[in-house]
Amino acid sequence: MAKNKIKLKLEIIALLLMIIATLLGVIFIKDSEIYEVEEDCIYYMDGFEYEVPSGSTMKVNSKSDEVTIIVGKEETEPNGLPLYYREDKKIILVNDLAYYRPSNGYVDIYKLSYFTSLSLDSDNVVTISRDIDSHLETSGFLFDGKNTYVLLQKCTLFFNDHRVTLEPFSYVIVSKGNSVEYMNYEDKQIVFEYCDGDVTIEDNRGLYTLMPDIDILEFGSKQVMLNGNMYAKDLYFEVVDK
Repeated sequence: MAKNKIKLKLEIIALLLMIIATLLGVIFIKDSEIYEVEEDCIYYMDGFEYEVPSGSTMKVNSKSDEVTIIVGKEETEPNGLPLYYREDKKIILVNDLAYYRPSNGYVDIYKLSYFTSLSLDSDNVVTISRDIDSHLETSGFLFDGKNTYVLLQKCTLFFNDHRVTLEPFSYVIVSKGNSVEYMNYEDKQIVFEYCDGDVTIEDNRGLYTLMPDIDILEFGSKQVMLNGNMYAKDLYFEVVDK
């Protein structure tokens, strides 16, 4: 009789553990953030263009807080670039990015969380939106903490002997010491070239000299470090450094 009671207790404990495990699984699923792509989009990676059709999803890993783009059965880990809407002048972030905005001779740094959307109107004013919050901006660029820049205004890119005019929402990827990749949003053409020397971006506020070998942005006489420390806080559009 005693053995039967012990066996019954063990079975009840096992059942309770299974129920708890199931509940934890449900909680884990609920804690995962899912975003459904509403319109056809484009994603750029390694110099190529990939289709992300409407109905595709983006999932956030609740442990690592990283986003995965899911198209059919294919899963892609983002590289710092946003999703570009095919028809509208709009992008959506799939990584946390820093927003560098010129201000009074210096550069303010803000953080934009993944799934933040940015849209561009006919006057090149950018609306930055997350949930019910929105901000209007006309200058600066986004940076992924590594080597990728998304421009929010018309700029001129200088490297080697090249002078290239880039429209808002163009991107520039500067690899340490040897190459530059850029996409001009006006024609969506991707260009890759080897680079010898500094990479400079000029807008109507001034000149930014990117020195990726030592992770520094020069703006006029000021220098700003470009590194991962800007991601210390996880709040939308919170000032990280000033």
